[in-house]
Amino acid sequence: MDVDNLLRGQSYAELKERYVIFICTQDPFGKGLPVYTFRSVCSEDGTLFLDDKSYKVFYNVGAYGKEDEPELSALLEYLCERRATSGFTQHIDELVEKAKRNEKFRSWYMSLNIHEDDLRRESLQLGEKIGFERGRRDGIAAGSYQAKRETAKLMQRESCSTDFIQRMTGLSETEIEKL
Repeated sequence: MDVDNLLRGQSYAELKERYVIFICTQDPFGKGLPVYTFRSVCSEDGTLFLDDKSYKVFYNVGAYGKEDEPELSALLEYLCERRATSGFTQHIDELVEKAKRNEKFRSWYMSLNIHEDDLRRESLQLGEKIGFERGRRDGIAAGSYQAKRETAKLMQRESCSTDFIQRMTGLSETEIEKL
């Protein structure tokens, strides 16, 4: 619930409908539906809905052929194929072409793309750094474990007791017996 949208003294029932829309070029849930609409539902009792008038709608543009509503199907097709098949999508296409010729819009769009590229590059670098650190940590742990196993094998060859090997290496009795 977004309490910022309620004035002091207003009731919860006076919330306005709110939609969060996702336009997806790939099926976000893999069910082949053109539209997925979500509302707040109780996890413990799926029949109980929270009437917060909040909706999340995911449009799967690739499934435009499965949409029964002709205008929505045409819009999804336009977003997927860039093919205007209705009056509405033809109008959108004209506006897109007009925007492409507008120098101010093009400049803004280019700066937005540069910003997105910067964010993508920074995210990739961060992901690589985290992956490297995890790999290094996992490698060190695996190496340490392998060293303990090798030490335990040497100690077994020297006829050390299992109890002593456990104390010295930290390996369990089962791990030592498997050597």
